[in-house]
Amino acid sequence: MPAKRILFITREIVPFYYGGIGTQFKAVAKFFKRQGHEVTFLTRKPSDFDEGVYQHNYGDISLFFVDAPEPEKFVSFSVTGGLVSTYNMAYALAVSKKFDEIHNEIHPDIVIVAEYGAEGLFLLLKSKAGDYRHTRFVLTINGMFFDVITTYESGMDMRIPSVLDDPQNRATCAMEDLCILLANEITTPSVSAWSEIQARIGINKDACHIPNFLDIDLFDKHDVDKATSGSDRLILFVGRLDRHKGADILLQAYLNIIAKQAVDDVEIVFIGRDSFWKEHECTFLEHWDNKIPDSCRAKITFLGQVDHQNVVSYFKKATVCVFPSRWEVFGIVCLEAMYYGCPVLVSKGTGLEDVIGPEFTDYTFDSSDGGGSLEEKLITSIKDASHKNGLGSVLRQRAEELISMSESRLLQLIAMDSDRKNIAAELPLLKLYENGFRIFDALNEIICHLGSDFLKLKDHFGLDDSKLRKILLR
Repeated sequence: MPAKRILFITREIVPFYYGGIGTQFKAVAKFFKRQGHEVTFLTRKPSDFDEGVYQHNYGDISLFFVDAPEPEKFVSFSVTGGLVSTYNMAYALAVSKKFDEIHNEIHPDIVIVAEYGAEGLFLLLKSKAGDYRHTRFVLTINGMFFDVITTYESGMDMRIPSVLDDPQNRATCAMEDLCILLANEITTPSVSAWSEIQARIGINKDACHIPNFLDIDLFDKHDVDKATSGSDRLILFVGRLDRHKGADILLQAYLNIIAKQAVDDVEIVFIGRDSFWKEHECTFLEHWDNKIPDSCRAKITFLGQVDHQNVVSYFKKATVCVFPSRWEVFGIVCLEAMYYGCPVLVSKGTGLEDVIGPEFTDYTFDSSDGGGSLEEKLITSIKDASHKNGLGSVLRQRAEELISMSESRLLQLIAMDSDRKNIAAELPLLKLYENGFRIFDALNEIICHLGSDFLKLKDHFGLDDSKLRKILLR
């Protein structure tokens, strides 16, 4: 295959920012680089950016920074209208402008951009209108804002208005939906994630299924080959302690098992940073601090966020690694656990089912039943020690199959030709109109709220137009 020029557009570059999009794009970019392709990143510059750290993680992959204003310079709250920032719109515009500046320098054959935050919106619009005729734009699915917030707020029972009603979030959701409508090519790591998006938006559109990828530089091949599931009676959780990841479901199931004395001498370790829970109005650890019996505290460990090598050491000795997510597009950490031969249990109805595959339905559970089915699976996993290494070996094979599938489909993706059509010929114009109207309606509301706040401040401080000009022109 002739070498291609591939540009990744993302706000996330690790380790300066930890997130699924950044982790995935790093792994895929390095894979393409090893295949002889020319790879470039267009991203925002982290406040703690260090060139040496970047090169250690990405090698000699080229990097351009978006000339975007700092988020702190945007009003993010209005007393009359909730969240009113237009940062996502401004950032998408800045991405488009920077892309135009560097386009003639790098001449990308393929641009890969995530849907989250709609940072590629204006590039997709311009491409659809006929610009960049020799560049393919590929939109990847890693979790849309609507789905993230819906899961985050799912424990609120409508006690307070949803932040999805705030104008800035209505605009962001409409921008992301418009990206889905505009994109000629879409990739999705799990079939279930794409099905949910199609049903919500009301479209029938093809997407290329490419499982998420692993950065193989993080794995020592000899270390992986000799890894076996440890003999310790240890339950492991790896992920943020937020509502999406379902740490509360696992912790409650564990406490129930201990209270019933169903198993003895079982410890549990949580790896991942603490997170705020809207429904509790405090963080996960703050909420659970007085709910854990003193008799169990010595057996429960919260490690916080640790480096990858430390996580690997727990994969090796865990009896089982549990992924009780309420919502998950794929689950890269689950794939990593399987790659190290660690037995796993995963939530039904999420992208995690795609990771383990249909032949391992015995290792899925319903995370919506209060943890009852998880309790049963945990007891079985802990008591049946004889199956550990055998299951770990089979799951390792499944992980290798997924990685091989990803490599093959990624190469097919960049080798194919794009069937480009103009907007009028392809898209349902009514849906374009609806999403465009949603964006501008939300922006108009933001302007009105900011204007109302401005007038209130002007009246309160007795500022006339002359004083205002002096202040604003400083």
